[in-house]
Amino acid sequence: MKRRELSAALLLAGGAVLQSRQAKATDCAPAPCYPPTAREIAESVAPTGPNQIHPPGNVLRYGAIDIGPSAVVASAPSSSTAFTNALLANDEIHVPRGRFKVSNIALSDAGKVIRGESRWHSRLVPEFAAQPIFHFPEELSGSSYGHLIENLRFELHDNGSNVACTGVYLGRINNSAIRSCRFEGGSKTGATADGVVFAAPSNSASYANSVTDCNFENCRTGVRFSKNANNNNIFGGEFVNCVTGIDAAPDDGPVDTPKIFGSRIEGCDVGLKECANQGMYFGLRFEDNGIDVDFLRYGTGVPPVYRVSTDTHFFGGSTAVSEPCFNNDRYASGLVCLAPELLGNCLRTNSAQRPNEMVGPNVFAPFSDTGTLVNPPGAGTFAAYFRGGRVVLDNQQWIVGRDQAGTGVVFALNVNASNVVEIGASGKVDVGNTETAHRTRIFKPSFLFSGGATSGPVINKFPVYNASGSLVGYVPIYSS
Repeated sequence: MKRRELSAALLLAGGAVLQSRQAKATDCAPAPCYPPTAREIAESVAPTGPNQIHPPGNVLRYGAIDIGPSAVVASAPSSSTAFTNALLANDEIHVPRGRFKVSNIALSDAGKVIRGESRWHSRLVPEFAAQPIFHFPEELSGSSYGHLIENLRFELHDNGSNVACTGVYLGRINNSAIRSCRFEGGSKTGATADGVVFAAPSNSASYANSVTDCNFENCRTGVRFSKNANNNNIFGGEFVNCVTGIDAAPDDGPVDTPKIFGSRIEGCDVGLKECANQGMYFGLRFEDNGIDVDFLRYGTGVPPVYRVSTDTHFFGGSTAVSEPCFNNDRYASGLVCLAPELLGNCLRTNSAQRPNEMVGPNVFAPFSDTGTLVNPPGAGTFAAYFRGGRVVLDNQQWIVGRDQAGTGVVFALNVNASNVVEIGASGKVDVGNTETAHRTRIFKPSFLFSGGATSGPVINKFPVYNASGSLVGYVPIYSS
């Protein structure tokens, strides 16, 4: 045999022996077998023995234990350390089908991905009460960025018994997303679990996070916005049989620009709590809630300085069965609602409240609406303004609002006493309430309408009702 051929044969034989020794050491034959990675070794979480049949990132590789579909959580083994070790050694971890007992899993490094197989089959149950399942550790400083959590089922109960915990606590976390997950409490009665919390502890950031296409059922709160957790978003999803579907009314301070798009909120005691600045709600569907939207106020100091909902906008949306739709709307300063069905429900069922909505089924309606254009006596020419959710027409003469009996919409001429005591150059209106928070500026949106009969064509019509709620005609609105 030639020297070159002999050397090759020896190399092959040596490799076979080495491979045999490695197989024996790992004890995971037959294949597949995934030896420890350099990162696992560096983090001291390298798997041994049969766990190496699972690829890097799979939580089973690091010792996670499927406790089975019906095990009592209190007596089941924990997988918290396995999840923590998986995140130490990988930027992306996989949660297979199964039921795993975990709590207090830290998202301390940026860009972690935690992905299950589906929102039904990859199930997480809490190991401890009063602790979140995923969070940014309070003892660390700064913020954490760019995480993705998806396709997981958070069972925030122990076989139907509620656990006081949180699924995902997004405190000091930015630009992160929760997608296609399911959050379950045991039952709405005595519910103590929150699905997702946007938080900014110590005023330390929680911006531009999102919850997309998630289910929340039987939770104390589906999604909660805490003080200063600004500019966070909810896209789609369902909130069913929760005590509160979405809470955007933190009691310890303001939150700015919460945004919710196209969610369904059904069977909750309160669908949406609102005491935010510039809350924006697009195309929400409310159904069979005790209250669809509850506007709250909070006071601090002596005498108290009250904080109320400010410049809240509803763009579209619908409601079914719920009464009332808007509750305590006197605590909504600058409310604008471009959702005829929401307004119609409020006008019918919330008669005890002072009218503060923009009465709007036809404000932006097309000109093709039926009805006769009328000019009631004393109306003169028209300019249109928005103020605190009301429509103020003709500067000082026309105020359109709900009548106190709740039977319809009325108009008032030359009102200068009980409803409006100040309109004019100062740009202030007092709507019959002496609290400073209820004084807001009149403004004229330039894109809308203004002017008089000679300044342009009629571009819309505003409905006029009498005190009994009967439509008496339409007032022309002219372009500028």
